[in-house]
Amino acid sequence: ASRAAGLKAEALVAATVAALEIAQRGLELARTNPNYRFLVYNGSVHIYNIGRVLLRPGRRRHLVGPLKVVVAALAEAEEKDAAWRLQLATQLAYAHDDKGESDAADA
Repeated sequence: ASRAAGLKAEALVAATVAALEIAQRGLELARTNPNYRFLVYNGSVHIYNIGRVLLRPGRRRHLVGPLKVVVAALAEAEEKDAAWRLQLATQLAYAHDDKGESDAADA
């Protein structure tokens, strides 16, 4: 967060996307290793917090990939927090819509 302070527009998007890629790698490790499956929820929270700066119209499209991974990982881990899963799925639908993928947003 401190590195992103003062970044504007495309520099902010690029830095955020780079941070999301790193967090996604950690989520993938937790997702594929049964010993770390309990960390999937924590990883989803971190990815959401990193990407929050992009949760506005015109920027959400950059979150389609990370949110797809998070939603799938939570489903695979059978996460019981339905409200959290719904919030992330809703943000994924908004991101698809922002990207112009209305068919995916409707799903």
